[in-house]
Amino acid sequence: MAGTGRGSPGPGLALWLAIWALILTTSVRASLLGTLLFGKDTLEPVREAIRQTEHMRSQVYGWYHDNATEAANFSVTPDPAELYTLLPATYSGRSLVAPDGAYYRDIEGYYKGSWSGWDMSTVANRSLAIDSRLNLTVAERLATNAPPQYLDGVEREKLVQDRGAFDWLTMDPGHMDLHLQEEHLLKGNVSLVTGSLSFSVPKSEKSVDFSLQGLHYIPTGSIFLHAMGDEAVNGTDVRTVLGMVPRANNATANATVAAIDKAFQLRIDMLERIIASGSYDPPEASSTGVVATHNCSLHVYAQLRSAGAYDEVQGSINALEREMAVSTGISTIAPPALQLSMLAYSPECRFVASAKEVTGLLQSRVWKKAVRYALMYMVVVLVQTWLLVQQMEATTTPSGLGKLSDKTFLAQSVLDAYSCLIHLSVGVALDNETTVPLIACSFMSGMCFMAFGYRYTITIFRTHMDAAPTPAPTPAPAPAPAPATAPGSEGQPMPVDAAGATATPPQSAGVETAEERTARRRGRAIFGVGFFLMMVAFFPLVTVAILLPFVYSFWIPQIWRNVQRGTRKAILTRCVVGTTMARLFVPLYVLLCPANVLMAEPSAWGYVLGAYVVVQMLVLLGQDVLGPHFFLRAAWVPEHAAAGWEYHPAVAGVDAEQEQGAEYGDCAICLAEIEDTAKPTRRRSGGATRWWTFGRRDGSYGYDRVDEAEEFEVDEERTTRRYEEKQESGWAWMARLKPDVGAAGALRRRRMDVMVAPCQHAFHTECLERWLTIKNECPSCRSMLPPV
Repeated sequence: MAGTGRGSPGPGLALWLAIWALILTTSVRASLLGTLLFGKDTLEPVREAIRQTEHMRSQVYGWYHDNATEAANFSVTPDPAELYTLLPATYSGRSLVAPDGAYYRDIEGYYKGSWSGWDMSTVANRSLAIDSRLNLTVAERLATNAPPQYLDGVEREKLVQDRGAFDWLTMDPGHMDLHLQEEHLLKGNVSLVTGSLSFSVPKSEKSVDFSLQGLHYIPTGSIFLHAMGDEAVNGTDVRTVLGMVPRANNATANATVAAIDKAFQLRIDMLERIIASGSYDPPEASSTGVVATHNCSLHVYAQLRSAGAYDEVQGSINALEREMAVSTGISTIAPPALQLSMLAYSPECRFVASAKEVTGLLQSRVWKKAVRYALMYMVVVLVQTWLLVQQMEATTTPSGLGKLSDKTFLAQSVLDAYSCLIHLSVGVALDNETTVPLIACSFMSGMCFMAFGYRYTITIFRTHMDAAPTPAPTPAPAPAPAPATAPGSEGQPMPVDAAGATATPPQSAGVETAEERTARRRGRAIFGVGFFLMMVAFFPLVTVAILLPFVYSFWIPQIWRNVQRGTRKAILTRCVVGTTMARLFVPLYVLLCPANVLMAEPSAWGYVLGAYVVVQMLVLLGQDVLGPHFFLRAAWVPEHAAAGWEYHPAVAGVDAEQEQGAEYGDCAICLAEIEDTAKPTRRRSGGATRWWTFGRRDGSYGYDRVDEAEEFEVDEERTTRRYEEKQESGWAWMARLKPDVGAAGALRRRRMDVMVAPCQHAFHTECLERWLTIKNECPSCRSMLPPV
């Protein structure tokens, strides 16, 4: 019947099915169906963490309200009462939420200081630590040689095993690094503090690292932290603070429990957000477990140092913190010193670590210091690049490039490349307001490396390769004579006996061609670059420690080349001084600045490195002024360098023929008179009036040859003979003088403003040095000139 027939489903049912399919699709990984499809419910660990957090939350509530059912097996064990006399502040009976001074409200930042360890496992040592109040001088006077008597419950073997190999009881001050991060729970009263703590001892590279979690009571600057080793199985537990904070004050106890409850609630909210996202990637379990080096946990008590009275200073500190967070340009007080004292007690290992002077740097100030450092570094790199461009413009000819050492600029290019890599890595890793300035520093270093330093190094290297002498080919051996034969009975030649045969000389080994040498050098270069990149990737600290002494010896190759070639003034003086200062900026900032952005401890190695590079600079500048061999004995000067021509003539008073002063005539380059230094005169040159007492000249001079000038010939034999005689007499005179006054003294007795060529043509020093950067021939007679 038509009345009993079932009607077809309307459009509303299809819409509801589509909605349910969409919901099922979005939540498939978080449901039973997702477990069936993907084989594992990835959100189950997150749900278990929520259940554990809620259970711990209920335990704290039951413990605080004396409800044994809710508290279950949770209990709080306070630290020994004897320890309270050693704490950095008095906490018993005191409200930690009532202001008693002016303190920073946000203590997130980096701290460092010195620490010393004290044994608390024996009766004598505990009494000694308490009586001396952790004073080494008093402790040495009160110490006795009585046999150790351990406290009740202390087992010596287990104690040694728990402490491990680290020297917890060092009397020599060790170094401590502390990093704190803060999340405000009860605004203005209590905040949650997490972070890390590291201890190191002198004369040891090993350190122990801890993870931190605890509470910061803002009105009184009191901090209570629970520390667990990074390799420990169990993590930190904020509930441990309940055994550290005295319960005598109700306001303090209420604030403590409320803060812990808020911390648990924040953790639950975070875990629920993970579930709402629908996916969770659990951390991969390590296949090889980390071996624990100790079994010591720490109860850390810290107290900030007050900046003054609460009513007088706290308002100014609050304004300062707001200005550091968001700069508006208002005037604030100078930032008070961020200092704290700290004491850490280990209930398992029974020792106390004390740090009385710990200095800190707020996170906001660290980022601002990083930005200022980046700006200063950019200015230094700009100056360094400008100086390099000046040097490149001054040495554009093969004669100028031939004086330079490619290894000097290779070492500087390595410094630029490594600086580019370091700044880029740090900037990307931090991902905050310092990222852009650090990436800009990386870009500048990379440009200095790729666009200037690397290209200049390759240009110098190719110039050296083109100027290198090509070995003469070995002449082919003469063909061996035909072996002697005797006619046979039928006219056929008969073989001669081996004893009478003439031995054919063996063919000489083939001479290596230029292509083979280039291929071998290319192979070595590829291997060296690959090995360097591998070391940087896998052993960065070792690579830096090995590489720095070599790359900061960048002036030594140039000094050596000057000695070998007998040349000087290869690099501009301003480039030598400026580059030295620019290259020392980063290492001296890190090694000597006590408040550097890396929080590195000042080291005496900074003075050693600075002195080492400055000595190289002074030697190189001394070669420009006093000659390339001024610091060497005559016997140590290379023969091929000693055979060079001495361009600077002796001054009056050294030789008899110089008694009346030398007359050199006019300089063939600038066409100006070469003046006698004994009679300084005032002359006008180039529109400027100067005193030429020492023959120093400014400006540039050109030399244009007249096309209609009459050609003339030079007697080559006479010029060569005079060159050899002058060379021999000059160096014989130098050899006689060096044992008495040294090479520097000999050079000071020469006239440095005049240069006399082997062909006996005289020029101004500045004019001829400029000329020789373009061509190595005499401007007057066109004869070849030796290098300067």
